[in-house]
Amino acid sequence: MYKTNKQGIKDITGERFNLLKVLFYYDTFNKAARWLCECECGNFKVLEGCDLRKGKVKSCGCLGFKHRMRVLDCIVSGKI
Repeated sequence: MYKTNKQGIKDITGERFNLLKVLFYYDTFNKAARWLCECECGNFKVLEGCDLRKGKVKSCGCLGFKHRMRVLDCIVSGKI
């Protein structure tokens, strides 16, 4: 269970969600708490807590890039 602050925001500081580690609370935008996260690749990204908890976001975008590069390698090498 997460601790909540005065505004009722669930504190997810230090939690890991896939490749992302939550560093600290950033701000609230359109009633959604946003958090500064560090990806395993070293990039930083501000993300909504609900997207992290629901698994909608898995990385800073590096996973999609790696996947596209693997598919391109397969096409170029004739495996597809």
